[in-house]
Amino acid sequence: MTRITIAKLARNVALIGGVVFAGAAVAQPAAYPPPGGAYGGGAPGQAPAQPQGYYSTQPAAPTGFQPRRGLLIAGVGFGIGSMGNEAGAIECADCDTNPVSFAGDVRLGGMLSDRLGLMVEGQIDSSVVQSFGGPYGTEGTKSISQTAVFVAAQYHVSPRLYVRGGLGLANLAFDYSDSYGTASESISAGSAVMGAVGYELISTRGLSLDVVGRLTVGTYTDIGETVSAGSVGLAFNYF
Repeated sequence: MTRITIAKLARNVALIGGVVFAGAAVAQPAAYPPPGGAYGGGAPGQAPAQPQGYYSTQPAAPTGFQPRRGLLIAGVGFGIGSMGNEAGAIECADCDTNPVSFAGDVRLGGMLSDRLGLMVEGQIDSSVVQSFGGPYGTEGTKSISQTAVFVAAQYHVSPRLYVRGGLGLANLAFDYSDSYGTASESISAGSAVMGAVGYELISTRGLSLDVVGRLTVGTYTDIGETVSAGSVGLAFNYF
């Protein structure tokens, strides 16, 4: 298998970055005044609106974007999908049916504006590649897993639709599990790029429940391999 070149990594970055940020390029940020003016004043003859604290139920701005500027982001997500390498999809040769891969992620960061957030995100994708029978009737599985940590940016193209992209480090490993326990064998460490598109099914100032499609590509130069992992799932975010 040929070694992965710097040009191939640049191709992966350009591919995912182009998909993720194409929508953001056509969206224009819109500023909006706070309801009732800068100091909460109402219409003539009405009492000024009371200032709203951090934990208040603040309505969405006239533009429709949730007022999340300056808030913390903490989230977790789960999904299913598939993994592949340069030879094609990663499959389980000894399984009756080819299992799907499982994905999980956690994130922590902050909102720089009502539309833009920066965060650190950790991800894992795992897929069974072998099912085996051990001594004394034990059975187990061998899986391949790709874990990654990213510095990521998230941008709301519309009040509910957003794109997210990140660059980071990845690790590829084999995981073994049977009735005696679990073990892990590291294969290689490398770099990774990630792109995601999400839609907030439930959207408030303080939380959201999203459906998210994600693609992560890890590049491992010492073994001359790239591993991709795509998934669709749900994510919960607290602001």
